[in-house]
Amino acid sequence: MSQDWAKQPSFARGLIFLAVIGVAVLAVAGFIYVQRGEESPVNIPTERARALSVNAAPVVYRETLVLDEQFSGIVLARRSSALGFETGGRITSVNVDIGDTVSENQVLARLDTRALNARLRASDAQISEARAAVQLAEATRERQAFLIERDLLSSQSFDEVQTQVDAANARLAAAEAQAQTLRVQIELASIRAPFAGVITERRVDEGAIAAPGQPMLELIEIGVPEVRIGLPPDVASRLLVDDAYSISIQGREVSARLKAITGVIETNGRTVTAIFELPEATGIAPGATARLNMSEELDQRGVWVPISALTEASRGLWAIYVVREIETGAHQIDRQLVDIIHSESDRVFVRGALHDGDMFVMDGLHRLVPGMNVTPVVHTDLAMGG
Repeated sequence: MSQDWAKQPSFARGLIFLAVIGVAVLAVAGFIYVQRGEESPVNIPTERARALSVNAAPVVYRETLVLDEQFSGIVLARRSSALGFETGGRITSVNVDIGDTVSENQVLARLDTRALNARLRASDAQISEARAAVQLAEATRERQAFLIERDLLSSQSFDEVQTQVDAANARLAAAEAQAQTLRVQIELASIRAPFAGVITERRVDEGAIAAPGQPMLELIEIGVPEVRIGLPPDVASRLLVDDAYSISIQGREVSARLKAITGVIETNGRTVTAIFELPEATGIAPGATARLNMSEELDQRGVWVPISALTEASRGLWAIYVVREIETGAHQIDRQLVDIIHSESDRVFVRGALHDGDMFVMDGLHRLVPGMNVTPVVHTDLAMGG
């Protein structure tokens, strides 16, 4: 057989080879045609199908601008004192510690008063001696008066006796004054609470030598704390003494009475201090941060928009993108310049050639250009209020 094939002319073998290749090509082409016939037709996207979806909200005009302002201050005790001894000496007892609650006139600490007590006893003895001298001088004067009435004694002698009486009374008064001075010094050797409160600091212990006027203990009053807040003068001028204002303290809203306004502008912060009195039994400790919440209504018409809706225009101006419906029913982007009246952390109050019901793009402005077709996704619940 191989010999017969080899004997055939080369031309015939070429025709057979080409026929085989042709059949193979036709088979592949038929397979491709069948596969293409089973596929679904390709959909050519329309211009509307290619429009970018954007988040939009309606323009809602506000006839007034309501500004919410907060001013920070601190809760302070109405009274606080640094307590010490008026006289120096060795401390024999400290009866309180940090955090202790004390009552008015309670003894908090004492000095060693042994020397003062000894001097007081000596002074009391001098008083007794002076009283005895006074009694003797007065008795002598009475006898001298009896004699002078009978012309048995000269006036000179009576005057001398009267002088002795006066001198004895003077020595008695001096002794009594000395004793009173020592009693006061003994009293001053004790620290007493000037008002009910809490001990917040203790700086000495028993055995220490106290210098006159050296602060030993810190006492703050409990019961009715105060709030002190620095306010700009124009804000302070709107407040009325004895009116109640809302103050936020430790996450709580507390109604506090305005007790006083200093009326003096402080050099550092250029503010005026307002003092508010908190109600009793609030449980708020001194040192807590307090914030005064105030609102001011301005006669200014405009629209609130989120900061993400703003884009910078030329020459320092600002703009927002407004969605306009065109004749074909499609929606296009239009840039509208606006003026910023007031800004907050997440929104701005603007004015411009806008109308109630216009739709503005809320975010994603980096993807947009004026004239671009879009599909608005309207969020009426997110329209910015005031």
